[in-house]
Amino acid sequence: MDPKKARRKKILLGFMEGFLVFLVLALGATIYLLSYQKAYANKIYPNIQFNDINLSGQSLSDAKATVNNYNKKLAQQKITITSEQKKTEVTFADAGATLDVNQMINNAYGLGRDPNFFLDIYKSAATIYEDQKIEAILKTDSQKFDALIQKISSDLAQKSVDSQISIDNGKVVISASQRGFTVDSKDLISKISGVISNRTSKIITVKTTFSSPSIVESDLENARGQAEALMARSITLQTDDQTFTVSREQIGRWISFPKDPSGHVIASVDSNQIAAYVAGSLTRKIDIAVVNRKINSVTQAVISEGSNGRHLDRNDATSKIKNFMTSGASSVVINLSVIQDTFTDQLVFPDEGIVPGRFPGRYIDVDLTHQQMYLFDGANQVAQYPVSTGKWSTPTPVGIRYVVNKDPMAWSAPYGLYMPWWNSLGGGYGIHELPEWPGGLKEGENHLGTPVSHGCIRLGVGPAQTVYNWADIGTPVYIHK
Repeated sequence: MDPKKARRKKILLGFMEGFLVFLVLALGATIYLLSYQKAYANKIYPNIQFNDINLSGQSLSDAKATVNNYNKKLAQQKITITSEQKKTEVTFADAGATLDVNQMINNAYGLGRDPNFFLDIYKSAATIYEDQKIEAILKTDSQKFDALIQKISSDLAQKSVDSQISIDNGKVVISASQRGFTVDSKDLISKISGVISNRTSKIITVKTTFSSPSIVESDLENARGQAEALMARSITLQTDDQTFTVSREQIGRWISFPKDPSGHVIASVDSNQIAAYVAGSLTRKIDIAVVNRKINSVTQAVISEGSNGRHLDRNDATSKIKNFMTSGASSVVINLSVIQDTFTDQLVFPDEGIVPGRFPGRYIDVDLTHQQMYLFDGANQVAQYPVSTGKWSTPTPVGIRYVVNKDPMAWSAPYGLYMPWWNSLGGGYGIHELPEWPGGLKEGENHLGTPVSHGCIRLGVGPAQTVYNWADIGTPVYIHK
């Protein structure tokens, strides 16, 4: 055989053998990859991770649960935010930041898969030996985020504080001013967004804009001098029998610190404070209350003697002190006007107990404490009966009333019952017999002597008719404890 032909034949046979080996290997690899794909048909391919979490071989539901657990931990990660001397702490959840779990799981499942057959084979093969990571996909609740930014800006801001002037126990006190600051909201949004994107706990410091107080210590020095000059004044107050020296501390209580038309703080005398001093401590030193002479209205006997009093003319005193304080004088002696008060006679009814002769002629006396009724004709007692007056929640009113009308069988619409031998005392109150209902049922006599009524004065059978016939319209009824 021709050597050249033999060489060509040998090369051709070698090529065919190699090609057959390639076809066998390719077929074997394809069968293996198809089996591999089938094994992970509803699972995430191997070597696919999210952060340090291995999702290899997990079903979609298992992978979703895994990422959800991570999402819960992420929600509690804290961001510490500082501004000047202030600090606050928030979480990712506060900012409305959360992982888009569904999209991330879809992305993880899509790694190693492709609609194109050959690309699908290639990409699935890559997952066997190549690590692949899915990126975190964050979504943010814009309303929650905006609300958080507003809250942080408010919490970390500080209003400027003006210097204040006051008087404490005769000493002028000037408080220190303090500059304020506000948070740069754009910087705050940028830095919180950056922390959320990186998904790590951070301490961030936000930019601030400072604001100066409108009043500083030096602005109040003039008012301090004015206040010192006012408190250095000497005031002596006198009546016919008393003399008072107004202290520096007291003058200090009259001083306020308004602004003048140009906006400067000044020391000024407060007329209201002077009036309060006159009406309070000065009046207590001068005024003597009138004690009226008390006379028994029945016997005309003097119960207690009276005494005259006096009172300070408050308007006059206030005006004189104010005029001096607004003048340029350094000292003054003010004569106070005191007005004399004369006592009068006061007729007194005894507050408790049965006193014959409270009124001339016939009258009814009701003792709530002992649940008794007395009929008097002047100083002569005519009769005495047990009664039932108002219970604690609906008490019988005390004082002097009069019989204003009468009805032998009055009807009470609110309670649906009859009130025999009714003597009206006005205001819905009256004297009547134990009530009875339309069916004939009557309240028992055992209630007499116990306050159980709705405010009326109840009498037993017999006495009620006697009182009805005895007391004319206009008869006084004295009710007391």
